[in-house]
Amino acid sequence: NGKLCHVTSDQRQAKHGNSGDMTTSGHWGFRLRHFIHSQGLGTAIPGGKTIRSPLGFAKPVLGYPNSDPELIFMTDPFAQLIPEARTFLKELSCNNTRDWFHANKPRYESQLKTPSQLLQEQLCADLKKRHDSPVTAKLFRPQRDIRFSKDKTPYHTHLHMLWQVRGPLDFGLFLGIAPSSCRLGGGVMGFDKTQLLTWRASVDSAQGSAIATALESLAQQGFTGGDPELKRVPSAYDKDHPQAELLRRKSLTLWRDLPASDWSQPLAALNSGFADLMPLRALLIDSLTAKRTS
Repeated sequence: NGKLCHVTSDQRQAKHGNSGDMTTSGHWGFRLRHFIHSQGLGTAIPGGKTIRSPLGFAKPVLGYPNSDPELIFMTDPFAQLIPEARTFLKELSCNNTRDWFHANKPRYESQLKTPSQLLQEQLCADLKKRHDSPVTAKLFRPQRDIRFSKDKTPYHTHLHMLWQVRGPLDFGLFLGIAPSSCRLGGGVMGFDKTQLLTWRASVDSAQGSAIATALESLAQQGFTGGDPELKRVPSAYDKDHPQAELLRRKSLTLWRDLPASDWSQPLAALNSGFADLMPLRALLIDSLTAKRTS
């Protein structure tokens, strides 16, 4: 340390690939600059000056609209999100009351909600650039719907985020943070009626073995799914069908644990993990949207 770091475009590409570049123009850029400043990560300075940050170094790269710089950070600005969220959620699980949450709401806003929204916006930009498709995001609210539940605790003790890559199929990407775990995932949470019929036709065709092989390949990368929703194979198919497990599904999502070593760099880890899930997107587009006559 002690030396300022000049990051060239070639070095940036080698280190980060096409992901993790944080655009600082427009309203999103203003929010990101404010967050970076509030976290003590540096300040966006126009004019091509190198920035010394308490946690790393950044080099503004000019050429964006209105000469706003892009900051290439050697430390992930969201490095504290997962550790602080897990600590907050652990405390919430021991104090799941409205009084405790309201007393700690400023902490929720600054440590969980704001960085989560900024992370989502950044990943929306990365995903849109990579896949040339519209991307939307949702941060799930902490309040539980307890109207018809025996469990009257008012708040979820997890933090869930959703990104949807639009296109022939709305493909979901997920991040779930809990006191004892952190997981990323992707897929379709529930097939509609038309998708379900198309899925079963695909699985029952010659494509079924290819689907099973692709899912096995993803399993070797650590992605696993939950149990099928149906206990029995649908009546239209042989109960001993070679793809019986797939025929019993009414949705398909796969999940992988995010190791603790990645918690300090969620932006890079999620970009990498979501890229690993793109074969699942291609599989589901083919399996749920294809027109089949047999």
